[in-house]
Amino acid sequence: MAAATPLCVHSSPETHLHAPKSTSIKTLAESHGLTCIPPNYTYTTNPHESAASEPEDSIPIIDFSSLTSSDPDQWSQVIQELGKACQEWGFFMVVNHGVPESLMKEMVDACNGFLI
Repeated sequence: MAAATPLCVHSSPETHLHAPKSTSIKTLAESHGLTCIPPNYTYTTNPHESAASEPEDSIPIIDFSSLTSSDPDQWSQVIQELGKACQEWGFFMVVNHGVPESLMKEMVDACNGFLI
């Protein structure tokens, strides 16, 4: 996996004051200053455990550029990462997918037009 989005870890009330505040997922997604996932959007199986900031506890990012490689081992690795992300997280972020920025913008604009 290429990189990971860190979780916000708040060890003190002062740290919590600097965390992004959001009233909805839409507001959170549109937040330009978001650098980590706020703790109210995280889940842990142990309620006494705080959100971790370790890379293995971050949203998986799948790099699709390896799928254009002629090396079957690279294909296999990406496919394994994708399967792991689906099984353990249920979602992931894809990078280097080849979809033009203009098309992604048009899609976001069309979705905003539909939802607004």
